Amino acid sequence: MIQTRQKQKASSTKTIIFVDFDGTAAQEIASNCLLDRFAIADWRWLDRQFDDGQCSFRDRVVKGFSLLSGSRKAMIEFSQTLKLRTGFPEFVRFCRRQGWEMAIVSEALDFMIYAMLARTGLDGAIPVYCNRAVFHPEDKRFQGIELPYARKDCACKMGICKGALVRDAKQHFERVIYIGDGSNDLCPARHSDWVFARRKLAKRCQAEGIPYFPFEDFYDICAVLEEKP
Repeated sequence: MIQTRQKQKASSTKTIIFVDFDGTAAQEIASNCLLDRFAIADWRWLDRQFDDGQCSFRDRVVKGFSLLSGSRKAMIEFSQTLKLRTGFPEFVRFCRRQGWEMAIVSEALDFMIYAMLARTGLDGAIPVYCNRAVFHPEDKRFQGIELPYARKDCACKMGICKGALVRDAKQHFERVIYIGDGSNDLCPARHSDWVFARRKLAKRCQAEGIPYFPFEDFYDICAVLEEKP
């Protein structure tokens, strides 16, 4: 179920914007940076397995993050060194001025997203739908992940069913906008009214004939939305 900042406002808000995190709101694929720093073994073979169709994206996520080893404090401190994409904080403020809802939808881990948002004063400003890290209650070391937004009926076999979130939003909003960069963003892009895409998502949209706006930073997106509100 899609959450809005004010329940009474949801009926009058016409637009909701979903933003992927890794490689989209984040300048880099932040989850890969986290794995490079804290994984106890090579994890990139999982990407090769996924690209070859030997495992689902959900399996790639679960198996990859299972290799993490470190304390919550160390991982948060590392996450705070990673950068958001240029113009993202300004984009959040732009959406607020328009009265639009927005949310982050990501296969990344919660603490990393929150740490990066907090670094620019955006903690608590945006609803986040993502995977959850589990830490040991005593020594706070990483134990594993939970997938609160996975669905058994997800045909794409993702850790978080972004398509379901978009389809649910279409019942409550007149316009759903999706912003992403990865192959796992194709399903929600198919169901969105407007799409902003880069990298792998742009190529997938081109292949399927899905109209999209290209972007490199969030100033590009603001410019389009100002011209075509």
